[in-house]
Amino acid sequence: TVTDASTGLPKASITVRLLSASGSTLASAASAANGTYRLRGLPTGSYHLSTIHSIGYINEVYSDVQCVLCTAGMGASIPVVAGSLVGGFDFALTPGGRISGTVTDAVTGLAISGVSLNLYTSTGNSAVVSFAANSSGVFTTPAGLTSGTYYLSTNNSAGYVDEIYDNRPCISCLPGEGTPIPVTVGLTTAGIDFHLSPGGRISGTVTDPVTGLPLSGASVS
Repeated sequence: TVTDASTGLPKASITVRLLSASGSTLASAASAANGTYRLRGLPTGSYHLSTIHSIGYINEVYSDVQCVLCTAGMGASIPVVAGSLVGGFDFALTPGGRISGTVTDAVTGLAISGVSLNLYTSTGNSAVVSFAANSSGVFTTPAGLTSGTYYLSTNNSAGYVDEIYDNRPCISCLPGEGTPIPVTVGLTTAGIDFHLSPGGRISGTVTDPVTGLPLSGASVS
């Protein structure tokens, strides 16, 4: 079952992932209205479980290991024998901290919708999660975060110059170049806004040097 750790009430629509020892997702199931989930048809072996969702709770790897970037190795191994049912693998999730803000055009002040945002942990090694601003340019990190510091950058294909917070333009954004964003469990760090400026662009054509005919599908780096 999946419940709220504070209230004990069941939580629906939390996805529970079945992971191999190497961390590959083998199967998944969403919790029902009463908080229960079931993963079926498993061959004999050892597995790991973790949650994934977008409703503000801190994800966990079984058993009771909170994580932002969850990996199988953080949790306990669960032995399964084909033809048998193993139960009691419960998750009691805690509301985490979140980050919110807006993405606007620096010239017009109008909202920019659909811009992707990449969230990084304090180590800055890899993106924990990517998500998008809504039609009003507003965003909130989907899953709950543990207390600590994070970095946030934009990623768009609409011709704006991407930024790493706070107001640092970048082409290939590196988290360490940004300003750390403090997060506390149970609270939302608001006002983490991006004001993107239209950038320069490069255009051209790709052709066959012999025939002069256009070539489609060529990547330009």
